Amino acid sequence: MTSEPVHVPQAVFGGDEFWRRLDRLADERGHRGHTRGLVGESQPDNRYRLYCDRCDVAIVEMAVDR
Repeated sequence: MTSEPVHVPQAVFGGDEFWRRLDRLADERGHRGHTRGLVGESQPDNRYRLYCDRCDVAIVEMAVDR
């Protein structure tokens, strides 16, 4: 991805509101009803991507502020 990652506070990462917002964002970006998953690693940089399996693209990249 070429854009800057969205910064997410550690306290909200993985919580209910976090997933609701990701689902809404994915729907708004044209991925309604598509299978999606979170990919990434906590080491070395705490970056994750919400990935659309159907379209084979990352919908948004996130950096978790730890």
